[in-house]
Amino acid sequence: MLPSSSSSRHEHPDRPQNILKPYSKTAAKEARRSRGEIACAECRRLKVRCNRQIPCATCVARGCAALCPNGTLPPGDNSRFVSQATEHLQRQIGRMAERMRALEDALAISQAAESSQPHPLLVAESEQDVEIDVNMTMEEGDISSSDSITESFGTLHINDKERTVQYFGTSGGSEVRLHQDVGPIDLRALGLPKEIDTFFYSFPLPPMSTPTTPIRQIVESYLPPWDRAESLGRIMLESMSWMFAVVSLRQFTQELMPYVYFNKGSNGDVPDRSPYRGPHGLALFLSVLAIGSLVDPSLPPYNAEARRYYVLAVVTLGLDPVLVRHSLSTVKALHLLSIYCGMSGTEANMANTYALVNMAGSVAQRVDIDPTHWKMSDEDVYDRRCCFWGLLQGDLWQSIYSGRPSALAPTLGDCKIPSSDEEDKFQQGEYATGFGIWGFQYSKECLAPTLKLLATPKKPTYESVLELDRKIRSVHPAGVELYMDSPSVPIFMRWFVQSHYQELILLALHRSFFAQALSMKPTDPLDTPYKYSFLSAYEAACTVLRSTGQAFKRKPELLSRVWMIWSFAFSSAVIVGAVASRCENLDVQPPPFGSLQSACSLFEQASKTNSRAAAALVSLATFSAKISETAIAACTSRYARESKATPQRPLCPVGSLGSFDEEEFLECK
Repeated sequence: MLPSSSSSRHEHPDRPQNILKPYSKTAAKEARRSRGEIACAECRRLKVRCNRQIPCATCVARGCAALCPNGTLPPGDNSRFVSQATEHLQRQIGRMAERMRALEDALAISQAAESSQPHPLLVAESEQDVEIDVNMTMEEGDISSSDSITESFGTLHINDKERTVQYFGTSGGSEVRLHQDVGPIDLRALGLPKEIDTFFYSFPLPPMSTPTTPIRQIVESYLPPWDRAESLGRIMLESMSWMFAVVSLRQFTQELMPYVYFNKGSNGDVPDRSPYRGPHGLALFLSVLAIGSLVDPSLPPYNAEARRYYVLAVVTLGLDPVLVRHSLSTVKALHLLSIYCGMSGTEANMANTYALVNMAGSVAQRVDIDPTHWKMSDEDVYDRRCCFWGLLQGDLWQSIYSGRPSALAPTLGDCKIPSSDEEDKFQQGEYATGFGIWGFQYSKECLAPTLKLLATPKKPTYESVLELDRKIRSVHPAGVELYMDSPSVPIFMRWFVQSHYQELILLALHRSFFAQALSMKPTDPLDTPYKYSFLSAYEAACTVLRSTGQAFKRKPELLSRVWMIWSFAFSSAVIVGAVASRCENLDVQPPPFGSLQSACSLFEQASKTNSRAAAALVSLATFSAKISETAIAACTSRYARESKATPQRPLCPVGSLGSFDEEEFLECK
């Protein structure tokens, strides 16, 4: 007969005695929590995921690591936030301190009966030191909790239709809403053959084991006549030299064009020493034609001719591996294609622009941009330095307004800035540049430090922001007002660039603290520690809108086709609209309502030819809808008195065009 269970227990004297203790479900759960087998008590109370570490990540992030794994905060309102349970934690600390003193007294009495020496555990930090450490821990927890509220993780855009995910970092602003992914380009509608599809859709990785000579011959068959190509190149340089200077007029007309047309149909067997040799030189030429067609006033915006040259440029770049066989032409072609992606309307999105400009930066670091010791001609050295700093400038702006790291920022000191004498010498006979040496120096002294401050994982201190603000304001562009009335398009656009370039940097620097001031006191943000940032961001936004409005009156056809102008203007309009809709009684100059009215009118005019201005107009409708009729009447009357003019027409009635929540744009950074 088998022994019974009761007799078997008595037949094993070596079995641990704790098995005989009464079973406690609570004690068993606490033991399992202590071993990390089940979720901690606080995560179970909040019904959140627990990583079963001790302490778990959730409790550490909330500042209650001391409670993990078996302790919990008291139930009730706001019990999810440690700051609301301070009284409970203080009581718990008091009970623990009282218990600790009682145990120390008992240990001291027991030790005195056995030895005259104090117990080692009693020779430790004093009670006062322990209290100081506890307080320091609490303060650190409070700071961490505060930072977790004020810091922003950025914006994650998930496109369910396209199955894509895009991340815009902490410095990414409201203009990211204007950069949306669209479907693929219909190559058949552009009249292009199927043979080039593989090279276009696989860029930047070239197809394996596919002959490239027939593809290049197909691309060359779409080249325009000489006169048309020269006209498009001049249009591009005249209209866009204020924004970037990738290819000069002399290089395009005297070097690039002759090489492309005189070597048309060449199989590449003849040794070639031209800097534009290979497919990437042809890609650079096609990139110039694409942007030239895009800004050609005789063609409609976002025309098919520009799109066709863009596709051919991408295909031609893929004929040679970009990351293996590269030259200065590769860097310039990638830079121009990134600009095209931002201006093209239908294919315009920040992701492609950022990817291409970063790829250009990665290739540029391998091309030896500053060949000081390689005995190149002075003109080549100047060209390479201008190429580097122009690319760096675009890369920094893309990084600031997308919240993503820069590819060229770590190499800031690897290339010298050209001198003013070199600029005067090699810019003779060229179209006027908008930035030039002044822009390069400004990028080094102001733009790069701004990105360094904004791109840090941890939120910058407000003192560092104010210090950088003073540094930026100490650099003033000279002679800006001299270019305003110039009949020359490049010189007039130079005025436009320099008239608000400083304000754009200040806007990027202060707008997160502007949002913080609004979130702290929506009706009176001037009564917050971030009053200076609130006023700085608002004044900078008004300056950007005013300069954009003045330039649009002079050159509406050109400005309506430049993507970056409307991205910056939209960010400024969001700030002005937030002040007008939330702070009705705030006395700031210029009046918010009048500035918002002008901004809506500006975007309404530009929306006829610019898809981003149209998208921004729909978004701005929410601000006019949130302003009460009483506030509109008061603001209109005050605006009329201060401007000594008759009241303008009300805000454009676009409230029915769509709904939009400005909280998405004014979230705390």
